[in-house]
Amino acid sequence: MDNTYGKLFADLSTSIENFIHEVKNKKSDAMTGDEWTVKDQLCHIVFWHENYAANYKALAEHKNPPLPEGMATINMAGVLSLRSTPIRSLMMKLRAANTSLYQSIVINKVPRMTYSKGGRIYETADFLVMITRHITNHAKQVKKAKDI
Repeated sequence: MDNTYGKLFADLSTSIENFIHEVKNKKSDAMTGDEWTVKDQLCHIVFWHENYAANYKALAEHKNPPLPEGMATINMAGVLSLRSTPIRSLMMKLRAANTSLYQSIVINKVPRMTYSKGGRIYETADFLVMITRHITNHAKQVKKAKDI
């Protein structure tokens, strides 16, 4: 399992760096769809990555993870909570959350997690595949962003 976590985590880290690369290549106010800008996409990814990192860290420390509620509104609330943060700081937060995840997943080998109250429990390998895909999809949206 260690090798699997290491490989899957490497894929996640690559997807994060690709996402950051796409963000750097676009204007922060370029629209990635009907509602979100490039910066909003970054805020979304940072919000969730910090959430995942906090959950995994709590589990690694044998504590109850801080699970968010209200999944119907949490994406926008997460974006709004970070919208005033400078892009450079958001990128630093994303990388710091990823480092924390590495510690919990690859070093401490936390085997599973959930990311919301009442949510599905994910085996860590499945979780890594899921969030890598999620970040990759957002990178594609950023790449296609149009200036307003």
